Amino acid sequence: MSSPSSARIDRLQRRAASEESVIGLAGGLPDPRLFPRRDLGDALFRALHRPNEALQYGWPEGELELRKWVAARLGARGASLGPEHVIVTSGAQQAIALAAHVLFSAGQTVGLSDVSYPGAIDILRSLGLQLISWRDRACGYYLMPAIGNPDGQSMTEDERRDLVGRLALEGSTLIEDDAYVESRFDGRLARPLVADLPERVLHVGTLSKVLCPGLRVGWLATRHPALGRILAEKQQADLQAASLTQRIVVEYLRGFRFERHLLQVRRDYQRKAKRLRDAVLRELPEFRVDEPRGGLSLWLEHRDPVAGFDDLTLLAAAIRNGVSFDPGRSFRPLESRQLGLRLCYGSVPEGDLERGVTRLAEALREVRGPVSSRNA
Repeated sequence: MSSPSSARIDRLQRRAASEESVIGLAGGLPDPRLFPRRDLGDALFRALHRPNEALQYGWPEGELELRKWVAARLGARGASLGPEHVIVTSGAQQAIALAAHVLFSAGQTVGLSDVSYPGAIDILRSLGLQLISWRDRACGYYLMPAIGNPDGQSMTEDERRDLVGRLALEGSTLIEDDAYVESRFDGRLARPLVADLPERVLHVGTLSKVLCPGLRVGWLATRHPALGRILAEKQQADLQAASLTQRIVVEYLRGFRFERHLLQVRRDYQRKAKRLRDAVLRELPEFRVDEPRGGLSLWLEHRDPVAGFDDLTLLAAAIRNGVSFDPGRSFRPLESRQLGLRLCYGSVPEGDLERGVTRLAEALREVRGPVSSRNA
């Protein structure tokens, strides 16, 4: 059951999305202008010429050619996994849910970053798990080492080594969410942690962020002994991921289309991220914002630990001023009085980014009032 604040956020975001005049810096959506529609249309045409693969029931673990591609992609980054270690899922969200449901039991501790993916936070809470900082010892962990959401940052090499050592020493498990790795602006894909501990790490991936989310193609890759139980859970949940979309992806991935597409995606998102961050630094000096290494969003934190207003108050004012954002409370696994918010640049037309920040600055002045109009 959602909390009152979650319900209010949902109402506000739906209202903002329904008004064309509102610049939507919320939602974390990829840019529809980058969807390779023509190439996907060609892939669909080719897929339909293979009706047994595209239109018939398939195996719960997914299309073999697609699982081979995932294993090879991870292999190029140092992971020794075969197609038999990969399950195709309906997006990364299902992979996270399946892994968490099988791995963890109510009351156990799970470590997360200070800010993390709300979908995973909700899943873990719904299972009755105790969420703690990943820096503390836990029964298991959910982390995004390559590119984080919402901040677009990467774990340092020291942090990665420390985490791998602790996993081995504790005998604990990690759900490694790699959803944004292909969006890394410099194209340098970090070695996945599943390469170091394939029987302790469950690697989650997806094509939703860099290809298009409508295909709902994700995966779970691991040598963890629970893989068989996860596959059984997958089969009970939905029999299999959609045959047609799997086959479209297989046909699309042949050749060099995907690599060319990634170059454009990374270039465009890096440019938009810089433009949005420059506007934030200029218009919202009250907030700290680091330069992202990839992803679709910026994470802002107010410099004053106690800002004097909360993110929901600011969101309501922002929508009145014609802009929306994602309230920071949704991304925090632990309670915090620190005001934070996520600004997304993925699906926003580039020309609207600066206008959106200007409107947000107006909303900020509105909630602070005339007495507190000086910079924090």
